[in-house]
Amino acid sequence: MRKKTLVGLLLLVIVGTLSGAGYTGAAAQLRTADERRLEGSRIYWSQFVDLNFSASRIVVANIHGRQLHGLTHPAAGVHDIDPKVSPDGSRVLFER
Repeated sequence: MRKKTLVGLLLLVIVGTLSGAGYTGAAAQLRTADERRLEGSRIYWSQFVDLNFSASRIVVANIHGRQLHGLTHPAAGVHDIDPKVSPDGSRVLFER
């Protein structure tokens, strides 16, 4: 799932760049279809909780980077990293 999402995001960026540069037609249609396919998709990553890098948490957002939510709340000195999402999206596995 993660590979498909990354490939989809890369395709979305490439197509978005082409359509923004004056290309129209098939590229614009592909971008619209790709956006519809990715609607509701989420991205997961590790985020440092402060500027001292004393801890990191797992966060999730939609593909536009909005609706950011912290999934873990580690204590100082604890780092939650490398999130992996189950195929059905119901669970997140991470390293602590």
